[in-house]
Amino acid sequence: MINYDAIFFSQGVIDMCYWKKMVKIRRELGDTVLSPILVGCLIFLYAICSPMNYGGLGQLFYYPLFEDYTI
Repeated sequence: MINYDAIFFSQGVIDMCYWKKMVKIRRELGDTVLSPILVGCLIFLYAICSPMNYGGLGQLFYYPLFEDYTI
């Protein structure tokens, strides 16, 4: 039963039930003035929330990468 549901949802059968309504709402949201600002804000929020390692990265094309050179 789980495999049947996975195939049913992955082929988009459920999405096609409300496709016209979904496309209409997406088009209305895309035509607003705030849509480019919203995209920029979402990219900014993603950049803030994404985990990154900024320390101990070393130099590119240099081995060993993580050697410490402090005196």
